[in-house]
Amino acid sequence: CRKMNGTIIFVAAALRQRDALMAAESPEDTKAIAPWLSAKQIEDSTPEEIQASGVIMPPAHGFCRSTVVAAN
Repeated sequence: CRKMNGTIIFVAAALRQRDALMAAESPEDTKAIAPWLSAKQIEDSTPEEIQASGVIMPPAHGFCRSTVVAAN
């Protein structure tokens, strides 16, 4: 989530992902729609690449201190 600091997340993208997750029919579908990337994958990627892979919002992992702030 540190790598995503300052990344702009468009509501439309988050809504599309939410809708896809709601329509998922299996755990495999869910994993494909919203993958959990390894630390190495995140280190080697730009924030844009991370979002393109399906990580739209910061992952709320244990001890995560991420916040999402609305911007105009």
